[in-house]
Amino acid sequence: SPGPEFLKFELLLDDQQGRLSGNDVTIELADIPAADLSFDIDSSGVGPLQVGETFILDLSVTNAGPASATGGLVGMNLPAGLTSVLFVGDGSYNTSTNEWTFTDPLLSGSSATGQLFVQIFTPDPIALSGEIIASDQNDPDSTPNNGATGEDDYDEASFDANGAPIISGPIIVNVTEIRSTP
Repeated sequence: SPGPEFLKFELLLDDQQGRLSGNDVTIELADIPAADLSFDIDSSGVGPLQVGETFILDLSVTNAGPASATGGLVGMNLPAGLTSVLFVGDGSYNTSTNEWTFTDPLLSGSSATGQLFVQIFTPDPIALSGEIIASDQNDPDSTPNNGATGEDDYDEASFDANGAPIISGPIIVNVTEIRSTP
């Protein structure tokens, strides 16, 4: 871990007005502990989908430390055709804004997890994404809410439905003719 950072500048002020001139001032910036956060969407359990079906995404935020993370928030980008229905897990999820406030504090070396239940309303291919959009601590290898897909605080998943709607309720079949074949 690098040591403290220093900022050095010279004051050039006029002595005749009661101010100092030509003095060096060194200011030590306080070390801000880092929390190396990463975000993951696991969609491996999602099988073939039908329009109207609800499926589950496993979400996780991991803190590789060294500091605990506070003020953590994940923003989910659910495009048209997908609706969040329910969240079960660590922290809370706002289905209106699609934001997950994960465990606070999230200790170094631990993870916050949750299951997001999502309903699909289109047969078209859909990509969704999520990113850590806020944290009170600096992250040494990613910047919250910058949309950089190559950083470890961002993840995405893609889906499509086969277009066949889910039928709920009784299914009635009328048979008008039965033929046997030789």
